[in-house]
Amino acid sequence: MVSHVPVWVFALPFVLGFLGYRLSRPRQVTPARVIIMATLLACFSFWGVASAFGAALPPPLSWLVGMLLANTVGAKFIVPRGVTQVPGSNKVFVPGSWRPSILIACIFAIKFGLGFAAGMGAPVAGTSALASTAGLLLGLCSGGFAANALAVLRASRVKIVGSMKPAE
Repeated sequence: MVSHVPVWVFALPFVLGFLGYRLSRPRQVTPARVIIMATLLACFSFWGVASAFGAALPPPLSWLVGMLLANTVGAKFIVPRGVTQVPGSNKVFVPGSWRPSILIACIFAIKFGLGFAAGMGAPVAGTSALASTAGLLLGLCSGGFAANALAVLRASRVKIVGSMKPAE
């Protein structure tokens, strides 16, 4: 059973754990870096849905609903407070949080679980209920990163616009 799991999969939780630890620390980042990370994780989670369930409409639609929910309703719970523009630079200060680490771990666990269930030939792997649920959960996780990226963009724009003096 476990012998069919690729070796690199066992190293991935350690790499993701290190990344999660780094995200738990306060840091200064460029908005582009945050957008790239959010985009990559969204692509990874969408690929998880598409590779597990094919081109059927319900899973990608559930994924999109999850993304939208996380960006609208869940954004206030996902995005850390205190995201601000760093004066005199194009960087934004982001306080540390374990939330991104939890979202990364959830994406990995769901993607691994889907692959494992499919590899084992589990009857539940092909059900529409699992497809829709997995799509929604992966969309929620990806939407958390998208909400964070939007918060970083808002912080950088607000400070830049707010620092401009009106012409006299």
